[in-house]
Amino acid sequence: MQLTNILNLPAKYRLRYKKVKEVLLSNFKIEVKDDYRIFTAETGQGSYQTMIAFNKDEKIRPNSEIKVYCECKSFEFEFADTIDRDNSLLVQRERPAKVSNKIGILTGCKHLIFLGQFIFQRRTIFDKEA
Repeated sequence: MQLTNILNLPAKYRLRYKKVKEVLLSNFKIEVKDDYRIFTAETGQGSYQTMIAFNKDEKIRPNSEIKVYCECKSFEFEFADTIDRDNSLLVQRERPAKVSNKIGILTGCKHLIFLGQFIFQRRTIFDKEA
C-alpha cells in the first residue's frame, strides 16, 4: 500500500468526503520502532487509535510504502481485509472480519484518510525530524 492510496477517497466513497473534514485529531505522536516511523493519533473525538507507519529511512512521498491500522469499525469491516491481503496491515487482527469491501479497493477509513493528509501536508517538517 502506498500513501497515495489514503490521500484521497476513491470515487466509490466520494459521499464520505465531507465526513473526512469533520475528523478530530488529538494526542499526535511519532515513534521509531524497528524499521518504521510510526505516526499515531487519536481520531474521532478521541475514540480510535489510528496509525500509519513509514520506513524510517525514507522521506514522505505519495509513493511511500506504508502500513496502516485504525480501531474503528469501518476500518475493521470495510478495509482491513483488503489491506491485510496487501501485507500492509500494521496491527494483526485476532480474527478476520466479514468482508464488506468486496471489490477490494485499497484505501482506508475516514480517520486514516485524515491522518494521511495531515502527515503529507506537514511532510517537510517530519522529514527534517527523521
